[in-house]
Amino acid sequence: MSIPGAFPEAAPPAAVVPTKTGEEQKTPERDVARYPKITVAQRQALIDNLQLEVTERARKLRAIYALHAQGLRSRLEMRINRVPQSLRSANIEELVNKYANPSPVKPAPLGERSITNHEMPRLDSTTARADKENSPLRSLGKKRPR
Repeated sequence: MSIPGAFPEAAPPAAVVPTKTGEEQKTPERDVARYPKITVAQRQALIDNLQLEVTERARKLRAIYALHAQGLRSRLEMRINRVPQSLRSANIEELVNKYANPSPVKPAPLGERSITNHEMPRLDSTTARADKENSPLRSLGKKRPR
């Protein structure tokens, strides 16, 4: 197997190229001495190394996309599992009939009398202090104990 143009064995013959003025010019010949001579065994070793590198790169890429696919599958399963089983087994028509016209939510009755501000029970200082100490705002900026 040879790679055309990669490793020239001999200089190509000079070609005659016409110019705009009509004069003919010879293209410069390649300097064969500039390119190192490579043997058939060396060329085959380079090709084998390249094939090994390509194979290894393909293996790594397959491993990466397998991990991505597994992560995608697990996220999809978690999303599906969030839907209740009864809804998963229902067809679209049943779901549309059930949820298209939801019944209006009636407010709970307040009872005979409503609570106004002056009827709110007053908190004593011990209750207020306990609420303040257990407040989530109290722990902002502090580390949790381990």
